[in-house]
Amino acid sequence: MQDPMSDQESTHVDDAAIAVYVHTVRNGRFHSQDTLGGRLTEEEVERAVEKLVCLQALRLLDTAADTYYTAVDPEVAFRRSSAPLAQRIEALSDARERLQQDLALLKPAFESARTEQERSDITVVMDPMEVTERLRRETDNCVSDVVTVQPGGGRSATTLEAAKERDVSMLERGVEFRILYQHTARGSIPTGSYVRTLTQAGAEVRTIEELPERLFIFDRRLAVIPDRRAITKVPGAVFITNPPVVAFLHSVFESNWSKASPWRPTAVGYQEAIDDVKLSVLRLMAMGYTDDVVARRLGVSVRTCRRHIADLMGEMGATSRFEAGVAAAETFGIKRAPDIERIDDE
Repeated sequence: MQDPMSDQESTHVDDAAIAVYVHTVRNGRFHSQDTLGGRLTEEEVERAVEKLVCLQALRLLDTAADTYYTAVDPEVAFRRSSAPLAQRIEALSDARERLQQDLALLKPAFESARTEQERSDITVVMDPMEVTERLRRETDNCVSDVVTVQPGGGRSATTLEAAKERDVSMLERGVEFRILYQHTARGSIPTGSYVRTLTQAGAEVRTIEELPERLFIFDRRLAVIPDRRAITKVPGAVFITNPPVVAFLHSVFESNWSKASPWRPTAVGYQEAIDDVKLSVLRLMAMGYTDDVVARRLGVSVRTCRRHIADLMGEMGATSRFEAGVAAAETFGIKRAPDIERIDDE
């Protein structure tokens, strides 16, 4: 017997099916070749019969001659056709109850471990989904100020769109919100749109040439930094409530903030910070970093990084990257190990 829910489209009762069913009720039976006086095509009749049989609203008569069907009361048909669904629902209900019982056995261990963890001033969360939920909860509950450091270039439109409404709501509650990006984030259209919306709502946004790592600080009581020990692509996070550590991280933010440039969201690209970007490229070249590492540190593509290097070589009159790196090292007074990728950036 076919499950009527296995193909809802094929069992949808249309006008042709109703016409065949009414004719069958009135006449006591229906011949499989009957087109109702030409009102239906043979294909329409075939589809209508198939639907009604699937719903068990038509039943095949046991005749020796032609193929005839008789009508079945819809209430009877429902009881018959819904029986497999009722069995499935009962089985799923039993499975749900077993699942709940199995997970309930883990609840005491979870609560005990979580209580111990919450008593600690450092909590490590490896599940990215839980990290996201915790950050959302802290954003919703903060009361005075939030600062955040976002290294790299611009962020994805999807990520920013998801955060925009929540962040604007936070600003409307009177929470002070400061964001620190790298200069190269100015070249991102989605990030620029996000910054424009938030600055209009009262946020302050600045950019600087280089940032070490992502950071959130809520109400100067909780700091959140990435935990990149995770084997997954998305890192976990460390939630820190130790007052001296939070104060230290906040002072690091303030130090970078004081050196950063305000981001005017009406400006296009990062041309207003281009000199700082080029100076950072030159300094990293002087330290012996490869193009890939320089690009990663500044949050730009390798192609963009090489374009800056080519511009710098032209300005310096250098004929090779090596020559430019040596000249840069002399300028900055850096002892240079040429053309090697630093191990601490692997």
